Order: sequence, then C-alpha cells, then structure tokens
Amino acid sequence: MTVQIHDRVLSQKGINHLLNFLHKKDRYYQEGQFVRKQGFEWGKNDWPHKIITGILRKVGVDSNPYSIMMIDLDHQLGIHTDTILEERCDKNIIVPLELTEPAATVIFKNKWFGKSMNLNYSNKQDISLNHDKPFDKQIYEKYLKNFEYNLLSGFEIEKIYNWSVGSVCVFDSQHLHTNSYISKYKKAIYIWTIN
Repeated sequence: MTVQIHDRVLSQKGINHLLNFLHKKDRYYQEGQFVRKQGFEWGKNDWPHKIITGILRKVGVDSNPYSIMMIDLDHQLGIHTDTILEERCDKNIIVPLELTEPAATVIFKNKWFGKSMNLNYSNKQDISLNHDKPFDKQIYEKYLKNFEYNLLSGFEIEKIYNWSVGSVCVFDSQHLHTNSYISKYKKAIYIWTIN
C-alpha cells in the first residue's frame, strides 16, 4: 500500500467527541505555533484512545501507534517526512475533523529513508529523483504556491488527498508530503505508526 483513502470512517458523533476533546484545556493541551494535543499515554483513559484504535481497525492498519497529535492548524507546513524513528516508521494517518475552506495533503512519490526531514536545497540532493523535469505548473499554482518553484523540479505526485471530514488517508511514512496552501484553520488528528 502506498496511499489509501477511506471515506466515512468517523460518524458525526465521533467527530464531535474528538473536537470537544481537542478544545478542552487539559494536561495534553499545548499552544504555540498552532494549538495541539499530544503526549497521550496509551494505558490512560483520559483521552479518546478507543476511537483511535477503532479508526486503525477500520482502515486495516495493524502497526502500533507511536505518536498521535490533534491539531488546529492555520498555515502551510514544509515539505517533510515524519520518520523520527527512521526505518521503524510505517504509516502516516490523517483524520480531518473540521474545515473552514477546502484543504488537501500533497503526497509525493519521492521518499526519504532517514530521520525526519524538511526539504531544502541542501538536502534535496540526498533524495532519489527519477528526472529533473520541471514540476507540474498547474498543481504548483493550485496547491504549493508558497514554495519556491525550482525546489520542486524532479518531484512527482503520488496522490493529492482532498480532505473530507470523517475520511481517513493512510500512506507510507517515507513519502515526502505537505499540506496544500491554506489561509484559514483546519482541524485533524495525525497518527504515526511503527513496525
């Protein structure tokens, strides 16, 4: 499996429960560049782990979660991987909870097998590129206009996941990816698993 999209995984009741939990100021709540909740302890019942395990079961992911983050994000992230544990990393899972404008995640065919990275001109040489053709201009204008166009030469799209509340996107952790250009907030759960 490279990228899988699963529609209508979460019910509105489950979504509402998760949104209420995201905004509750408890020991997991953090404010900074964006609001997030993380640091969940698997054996504790003070966070919705039953919903998370239900999502993993419904989408057929049997690798173990090592990190879960709930976010309220209002800016574009860099092109990156979430491979902090390198080869042990297995899947990235995105669960949209609320949108104020259309949102997407751009997942590239290009992969990175080292520790988590943010793409720049210096480390681009370490990524295997099958060609040095210019990046698709229409996709660039629609989704990635905050990046320098030349940085994307040689990159190819694996999938553009157009977010739908309650759906789930699962992809291999080694894929470089980023969220599309946004000007308003979006709320989601990110789950990272390991083998």
